[in-house]
Order: sequence, then C-alpha cells, then structure tokens
Amino acid sequence: MATPDPFNRQPAPGGSAGPGGFPPQNPAAFRAGASPGPSDRDPHGWVAPLVATLSLVLLAPVAFLLGSLVHVNRGSCGTRGCSQELERSLSAIDAVAVFGTALTVVALITAWSLPRLRRWTTLRLWCAIASMAPSVAVLLLVFETPSR
Repeated sequence: MATPDPFNRQPAPGGSAGPGGFPPQNPAAFRAGASPGPSDRDPHGWVAPLVATLSLVLLAPVAFLLGSLVHVNRGSCGTRGCSQELERSLSAIDAVAVFGTALTVVALITAWSLPRLRRWTTLRLWCAIASMAPSVAVLLLVFETPSR
C-alpha cells in the first residue's frame, strides 16, 4: 500500500508529471534556460535608484560647495600654519570627494542597470545606498572639521 503524500499533492493527469509522479511546483524551473516569469519581476525595482538619484541631485552640490568652502578655514591660520587636526580633516574631505565621485557614478549606474528581477533587489538597494554614501560622508566631515 502506498504511503499518503504529506503535502496532499495529487498525481498529475495525463503524464505531465514532475519528479515522483506529481505535478511540478514550478514548471519553468525544470526547463533549462527558461526566462523568468511574471512573478519573478520586481515591479518596484525602479524606486531605490530613483530615490538615490533625486537625493544626489540635492546632496552632491551641497557637499561639493561645503567641501570646497571649508578650505577657506585655512586662511585663519596665518603665517604660523594650521593644526594637524585641521590638515588631516581637509585631506580626508579631499580624498572622500575625489574617490567618492567614482564610487557614486559606478554605484548609481549599477543600480539603474541591474535587471528588474526580485533576485537583484538587495544588490540594487545596496548600490543605491552606496551611491549616496560619499556625499553624506563629505557633509559629516565638513561639520566635524576643527576650527583651527
């Protein structure tokens, strides 16, 4: 006597059975090279890159302006020179601004270019977050810059 099926699946009629004589749970999964179905599409795949892009439209110019203006702080040092903390802070701002620009561009292009499938949602979200990180870092460094 056959043991009852614990998942209460019924045998497929007519020979279109999957493994074990039961209907396949996902027929597309059994075909090699099958294209993703409508349930695999991410209908909200455009939201994270759009939010990152709009945030960068506001954050990047402000970060660039304040990151440039903070160098005016050097003028108050006069002939005696600026403190090590100020020099280190200004160097960090410059490094984040220069190398962060490349990170921003690459991460934002990647976030927009990833396929709109559910399996890429996490990577798309992290790319969108990474694209905003340099601008936020420059702003944080500007506000933490020592006065002299």
